[in-house]
Amino acid sequence: MKLYLHGSTKAEDIKRDARWPDNFKTNAEQFNHKLILDVLVVAERRVFTKEETKKYMRLTSSTWTPHALMKCGWPLLRCNTLVVVAGEPHVILSMFINGRQDLELQKMLKNASNTATGMFQYSKTLGQLKPHQIVENGPKSGQNHLTYGKMTMVGMYIGLYGDAKGAHHYKRQEAADDDCDFLKSQALHYGGLRAMERLHVPAYADNRIFFAKRVDFPGMIPGIRIETVSSTSASCTTGYACDAHTDSAVRGAAESIYWYAPDGMKLPKGHEWAFAICDACVLFDLNQGVCACYLPGKGVVHGTLPTSKDHYEHEGNGFALVTKARAVGEQAKKHYREFVHRS
Repeated sequence: MKLYLHGSTKAEDIKRDARWPDNFKTNAEQFNHKLILDVLVVAERRVFTKEETKKYMRLTSSTWTPHALMKCGWPLLRCNTLVVVAGEPHVILSMFINGRQDLELQKMLKNASNTATGMFQYSKTLGQLKPHQIVENGPKSGQNHLTYGKMTMVGMYIGLYGDAKGAHHYKRQEAADDDCDFLKSQALHYGGLRAMERLHVPAYADNRIFFAKRVDFPGMIPGIRIETVSSTSASCTTGYACDAHTDSAVRGAAESIYWYAPDGMKLPKGHEWAFAICDACVLFDLNQGVCACYLPGKGVVHGTLPTSKDHYEHEGNGFALVTKARAVGEQAKKHYREFVHRS
């Protein structure tokens, strides 16, 4: 692994050459070249087998903590960082933005805690469907991996079996429909995150709209145009940690993740709130007030680590914009047509 600082000739050459591993339906920038990326990490891509991931990168593994991985040489990075794979061209694995250096990101996430509180207040479980709308106290088994903390979803999913077959909005308590302040807060919040995605990774932002329009997607939030919020679903978490995993997103759309640490949030001594890009063996420090990370929606192993071997369920929030492969797949347009008809 090699690290290059902003402004060096090598760093600038690599940034000009760097490309996400996906095909785009646009000529927009791969990432915003006006961003000051303090560190550029060039790593040999590490491919972990399923057996290695299950053994070393699960919440039940003593090796899956920030301090254990730092002892193995994984750096904990706190500044704006672009991570690329060594070789020609340089393939981008992730881009991390520290909100202390980004006033727009600070503004967009200033009401994050209030939005999260409302979403958990009105959340409603989905019975046998996974992931559950709220997963509390861990570790619990999610769809393919274990989780700590709380997680809820907003947006649409496509069920495959029984009464759940077809397109549906994630359920919430009916009282939410009469809470105008909550509905406005949620729409502004996810619309703001979408605006940050458009600012930071324009090509991925354009691609996400392309996928939504291609299948006549009705919208993640009822009444909000897909140009404003174009992901098919989004998550909201508090005190969250999970196993290392890859996502079920469509290839060509980013997983765009944003974190918010309330003012004065402190972790016990020996604990770190960190996010891992396993393919590059790097960690990002999330306890920065606000921060963001962009990575390909498919094919990169990653995960939010427990704070230590005894996970501390802190008040930090996480939000992810996702375009699920099934939600924009071959059958999706038919499911959405039926959804609109029965609505």
